[in-house]
Amino acid sequence: MKKIFLILFLSSFGFTKAQIDFSAGMGLSYFAASSFRDYVNANFANNNQLSSFQSSVIFLTEADYTVKENFQVGIEYAFNIYSYNNGLSLGYYNVSMNLHKPSLVAYYLITGEGYKFKFGGGVGPRFVLLEEKLPNYADSRKYNSPMGIGAVVKAAGLTTLGGNLYALIDVEMRYDYNGEPTFQGKKIFDDINQANVNLNSLSVGLILGVAYSF
Repeated sequence: MKKIFLILFLSSFGFTKAQIDFSAGMGLSYFAASSFRDYVNANFANNNQLSSFQSSVIFLTEADYTVKENFQVGIEYAFNIYSYNNGLSLGYYNVSMNLHKPSLVAYYLITGEGYKFKFGGGVGPRFVLLEEKLPNYADSRKYNSPMGIGAVVKAAGLTTLGGNLYALIDVEMRYDYNGEPTFQGKKIFDDINQANVNLNSLSVGLILGVAYSF
C-alpha cells in the first residue's frame, strides 16, 4: 500500500527522469546603493565621486533539480566583492564589501537538442561584511549587517559543449535589503546627510560559466 501511494504521489508531480544541473561561473554585477553612495560622496570622495551604479565581481554556484519536464527548483549561492579607495589630505580612505547571497530558486525550463533555457527567480537571506579604513585611523573597522533578505529574477541559457557539459550565460536582476551595518554596536552615521547608512541595493549582472547535467 505504501509503495502504491508513493508511485501515485510521484506521478502527480509528473516525474519522468531525475536530473540535476550543477553550474558555476563568474561575471560583473552593477549595483546602486544610494545611501552608501551618498555617504562616500559627501564625506570621502572629493573629485572621485561614485556614480549611481558601481561595478563589482560576482561568483555564482548553483544546483537545480528537474521536478517536471518544464519546471526546476534549486539553490544558488552568489558572492559579490566590491572595493573603493581614494586619497585625501590626511591619508587614504578605503572601503570594501563582501556580500553573501544564497537563494532558493524556481525556473520554467525549455529544453531542446543541445540547449536549455531557464526563466525564473527566488528569494533568500543576505549577509554583508563591510570593512572601512578612515584616513585618520590606524586600524580598519569591520561592520556586519543584520541578516537581510533579497530577491533575484534571472534568465539563463545553456548550450552544449559535448556530452553533459554546457556553456552558461546568466543574466540577472536583484534587490537586496541588507539593512544598516554595525561595528561594536554602533552604526555608520552620515554627519553631512544626517542619516544612518544602509546597504540596500538594486543590481543587474552578467555571469559566464559552465554547467554539468547528470
